[in-house]
Amino acid sequence: MTEEADWTKRRQKALTQELDLLRSSTLNLNGEPEFRALADDPALPTKPLLHAYLAELACKALRTRPVFYAEVPCPPPNWRTSWFVKSLLLQWGDPAWDARESSYEKQDRLGDAMHAARVELMIVADLHHLKLSNGRLLGERLDWLLSLFQSAVKIPLVIVGEPTIMEQLILTDGRFCTRFWPLRLPGDPEPKKDPEAERRLRALLGIPGDPETEER
Repeated sequence: MTEEADWTKRRQKALTQELDLLRSSTLNLNGEPEFRALADDPALPTKPLLHAYLAELACKALRTRPVFYAEVPCPPPNWRTSWFVKSLLLQWGDPAWDARESSYEKQDRLGDAMHAARVELMIVADLHHLKLSNGRLLGERLDWLLSLFQSAVKIPLVIVGEPTIMEQLILTDGRFCTRFWPLRLPGDPEPKKDPEAERRLRALLGIPGDPETEER
């Protein structure tokens, strides 16, 4: 076995263990499920590992749908707020995903379908598509996703995306910073120190001080 193949095997095993733990986890003391952020670095991609995990589940011919995996598409031209929930319904296999109805009705139908199928874990990949070509971050779409799993679906949620953009999205709201803890795998590089990101995080959490001056 080559060194690269050995690393891949170790990363696959670690990811499988982490996802299985999330699937069996219970609500925390705040009555919320677990939330994680998984980096999908082009130099060290994790989506192939996720696909292998899903393929292994498919081979078991389970009667339930333990994991719902979906990808964030690029927002369409002249997009509206419902495009995200429509995409999730389409990937779920809902024949009425594009029906003329409110976003709330679509959201409720998605939640009901996931409960009926006894989904234990949701994985949303390609989160970096929530950054538009003009640089705008669609943090409100991540807020909608988080709120859905905090209040309605209440199963663990893993977001996956290019690490720099995903960090930018997480730093748009203090609620994201205190919930989406990083899911790290063997071989992942150590996070680079970013004083500006640390200042932003401190401001969101109400922590005084400057990270650069404190190190001196």
